[in-house]
Amino acid sequence: MSEKLLIKLSDRFIAIATLLGIQTSHWIIRPILALNQASQAIAEGNLAQKVATIAVAR
Repeated sequence: MSEKLLIKLSDRFIAIATLLGIQTSHWIIRPILALNQASQAIAEGNLAQKVATIAVAR
């Protein structure tokens, strides 16, 4: 009985860790993509390009 419980708990922890990893990667990648897009616009001559800033809560 305890082995089955351990397997179920392990599966749930793996699923939670996967979801948290995906969320964290999106949180990190979004600002990088915004900077990439802005730098491409500036390289094309749009010197008025702006990048939105967001505060990171602590």
